[in-house]
Amino acid sequence: MTAQKTTLEKLDQKTLLKYIQPESQFTNDAKIIAFQILIERNYKFSELEQNYLTELKIKKTDEIEQNKFIHPKYITASNFVFISAGLGIISFSFSLFVRDIGEVIGGAISLGSVFLIGYLIRKGISVMKHVLLVFFLLGILLSLKFLPVLIVFYPIEAIIFLIQSILQFLAIIFLYRIPKVGK
Repeated sequence: MTAQKTTLEKLDQKTLLKYIQPESQFTNDAKIIAFQILIERNYKFSELEQNYLTELKIKKTDEIEQNKFIHPKYITASNFVFISAGLGIISFSFSLFVRDIGEVIGGAISLGSVFLIGYLIRKGISVMKHVLLVFFLLGILLSLKFLPVLIVFYPIEAIIFLIQSILQFLAIIFLYRIPKVGK
């Protein structure tokens, strides 16, 4: 953008005024830069020109919001959560035949919740790191009761559970290592 600004700064006022016309073929970024240069040169804008500048700035803000940058660690963390949910489906399907309908519904809700958390993490919603941490800690505390039984009677499910825990822990680490905006 600075290279474009230095190019436009070389133009005279008459040419810059052509840039800021609504019907001109120039990009909105070029028009905004032309407006900035004219402001620096103390040009007095008409009310229509001022309204058009405001409209351009709103369009630019909307464009930035639509193309919001999502830190790559959100993507990595959500991948860990999705893999964990996929393993949950595998583990759940191992013992599906011995479950009653209430356990099946509860399991489906749990898996849906994990997928939802993964989706919201992928969208860059930072509060999800706290949600995932709370659910992770609750899961670890609850697992202390059934993990010994799981290891003895269902060793494959126990291994899957441990892998899920590791994946979720890694997701939490990645989420808490994302730098805050503005730093």
